[in-house]
Amino acid sequence: MLHRIYEFIGSVNKRLDYFIAEFKRFFIENKVNKKEFKTKCSVSLPEFPILARWGTWINSACYIFENYAEILNILENETEKYLSKILKEVEVIEQLKTVKNFEFLIDSINSL
Repeated sequence: MLHRIYEFIGSVNKRLDYFIAEFKRFFIENKVNKKEFKTKCSVSLPEFPILARWGTWINSACYIFENYAEILNILENETEKYLSKILKEVEVIEQLKTVKNFEFLIDSINSL
């Protein structure tokens, strides 16, 4: 049942899902971006979502919500500014707030 709730939350928040996928790709495909993030940002990179691990998508969304200003600052200084444009969208911000309300699911999923 928790897995179905998790899937539903991801399917309803499509724009946020797109951002998280692009954010992951931005750092996974380019090691230089990962290194710059680690040197310029005071927070560590998030645990990127893995479909086989329940709750990692919600965990990533909560991480982005909690570190919004720092992530936005880093993305605005990078060459691929399309990610910062997506992150500034009202729809993405609202979806981040909504998903943050489901953070309690992470503990429930982990306890299983």
